[in-house]
Amino acid sequence: MVIPNSDIYTDAVVVNTAFDKRRSQYDVLIGCSDDFDEACRIMIATAGTCEGVLSDPAPEAIPWGMDADGNTVRLRWWTDSKRSDVVHVWGRVIRDVYNALNEAGVDLPYPTRMVLFHDQTEATDGDRTAQREGWPQKGDSPEPRRIADAIAKAGRQEG
Repeated sequence: MVIPNSDIYTDAVVVNTAFDKRRSQYDVLIGCSDDFDEACRIMIATAGTCEGVLSDPAPEAIPWGMDADGNTVRLRWWTDSKRSDVVHVWGRVIRDVYNALNEAGVDLPYPTRMVLFHDQTEATDGDRTAQREGWPQKGDSPEPRRIADAIAKAGRQEG
């Protein structure tokens, strides 16, 4: 292996095979109303039974965040440090944990976004008080475009 001198002098060099064990981790998003403790228990039990996951130190699952789309649990486990072991065990852990959580009825949400499109051909074009959700219903709504255009046109004709 060749490592450029500039990398050695400016960056940290990590030797992943320097130790017998290597820790992997994966963040799992669960539903906002799902029980953190139950999800963690399922993940730990499942990861612990995967071929290649070491029992010492044991896998752990830590509530990690309350995010916009769900709650995050960080799952950690240890394997032998050989890259081939790490990759194959990673795949087994992710697959088995997904199946176990799904079977237990834990919600595994996908990030969702709401995008509101405004139909420019409606008779109420620009009148936000007459439109669907997402627009202010009262208050500082601008004049509908058809009215604003008519006022501007009338002003140009007078001047």
